[in-house]
Amino acid sequence: MTLLSFYGGMMAAYGPSLLLFTSVVMRKAQLVVVMIAAAFFMLLAVLGASVAWAGLRHVVSADWVYVLLAVLVQEAVRVWFFRLYRVAEMSFSVVSTNAVVFPLTDLMSAVAAGLGFGIVQTMMIYGSVLSSAMGPGALFSPKCDHWSSVFQGALQSNMFVFIHIALMIIAFDAMRRASIEKMAAFVLLHLLASSITVMNKSENGCVASLVLLFVAMLGTLGYAWWVMHRPDYRSKLHLR
Repeated sequence: MTLLSFYGGMMAAYGPSLLLFTSVVMRKAQLVVVMIAAAFFMLLAVLGASVAWAGLRHVVSADWVYVLLAVLVQEAVRVWFFRLYRVAEMSFSVVSTNAVVFPLTDLMSAVAAGLGFGIVQTMMIYGSVLSSAMGPGALFSPKCDHWSSVFQGALQSNMFVFIHIALMIIAFDAMRRASIEKMAAFVLLHLLASSITVMNKSENGCVASLVLLFVAMLGTLGYAWWVMHRPDYRSKLHLR
């Protein structure tokens, strides 16, 4: 039963990401580079948030403070990543062959970068939970006895991968337009989704947390869909 729990949780958490990587990202070498670079930047964000929290936790220990800190650091790193991506894009496009045969579009680059962000976050948060599935018995949270922590964590990890992809699509468009309102939108969407996870610490809050996180994921994906289908979306203009 432990092996079933382990492999089931692993496939539920990382199966869709693996499918997206093999079917979309892996087909173009430049997208693989974008994804790896984004994953590295996400590691820097996790490190920065951890260092900052190590100094702040002696002053304030509220969960929402850590959530706010982690989101702000991650979004600052997302902006930093885009700025470096834009420089690399200009250098990459100077070569005429790259511009024609291997074009970098905002949509595909955002998907690859969002996948890199999401995979790193899920590995950092869910990796230790998944490894516990190899032990004897099943792992349950004292606050949630409806299903195992392995199953709950797998669903949350999966949803956060898609949230990060949608956030990256929104962020690329917002920073291309230099729109403060749209930049604030993807920060607030991320903060909303992350704040929902705090409910896991309340009695039977895991059920409400999963439902609300699913709604937040659909809302974020819906916003990204609207951004992608605007007439002046940059990837559409590039393909004309």
